[in-house]
Amino acid sequence: EVANQIFGVAVWNFPYAFYVRIPDYVAFLESIKPQLESRLEGSAANAYTGDLTIGFYTRKYLKLVFEQGKIASIEMLDAEDSFHPNAQFPYETFSSVLMGCRTVAELNHIHTDVASNNTVRTLLNIMFPIRRPSISLLG
Repeated sequence: EVANQIFGVAVWNFPYAFYVRIPDYVAFLESIKPQLESRLEGSAANAYTGDLTIGFYTRKYLKLVFEQGKIASIEMLDAEDSFHPNAQFPYETFSSVLMGCRTVAELNHIHTDVASNNTVRTLLNIMFPIRRPSISLLG
């Protein structure tokens, strides 16, 4: 209301009004890697070592390799027939996690084909905490 009265702009009152498409998960994650590693530091996943594989119900999957709490590599790879990722996200639902709009548990409640194990949920909740969207009017 205040922004509308002072600046004459409309304020959108819905918590999830915008859709952001991420065409290249690897490039996006590489660009925010320092922030992700700082969120891991001191968390329940501090010094985590292991692989995180995320499938999209396609022949491709995203692989993040962690070494002592640092992200050693991020790759999009081709899946073999017998491959089973740690998590599966249909369509563009993974973007909702990356943008901090939804947790894995919330997405699983909405889309029953969102699947993950406890390690994935813990890592993603730490790296991508829920955030309310905001737009700054001041430069």
